[in-house]
Amino acid sequence: MYECNDISLGASALVWTPVTSGGFPRVATTMIRQSRHEPWEVKNAGVFYFGTHGRGMWQDESSFQAPNGIVEPGSSSTATVNLDLKVFPNPVVEGASVSFKLDKAGDVTLEVYDLQGKRVLSQTHKQLSKGENTIRFSAETLRAGTYLVNVSGQKRVGTSRFVKLR
Repeated sequence: MYECNDISLGASALVWTPVTSGGFPRVATTMIRQSRHEPWEVKNAGVFYFGTHGRGMWQDESSFQAPNGIVEPGSSSTATVNLDLKVFPNPVVEGASVSFKLDKAGDVTLEVYDLQGKRVLSQTHKQLSKGENTIRFSAETLRAGTYLVNVSGQKRVGTSRFVKLR
């Protein structure tokens, strides 16, 4: 298995080097597949699977990084990803709720983005209690489509997806 440097440099500038970490054998690889599910759907999102001739199946998790939230351009974020968000109902018609758990009481910001990265909704909620919390938001002004909801606070962030109907 080989990897290359920055592909944005163009084909003439590519440098391919053998991957030697992880113990992947130097044998004929007959099939490569990638788990193409979204990170919020399965635990093995983005993992590559390799079928070899005579050496079995291999997987590689090192070359994929799941998204860890949405950060506005020009800002720096030190937030860790561990807010387990649940959006319901999904799909959404008029309004939705987002539930998550806080380790301690504090403020959180809820933001909704369209798939072009444009923020279409932002709400700040002050002094939410420790434990399970639910925030309700209106989706009436949103066009039909897929959106990302991002909740951040207390140096933690969580992102989930929802579909808006009609």
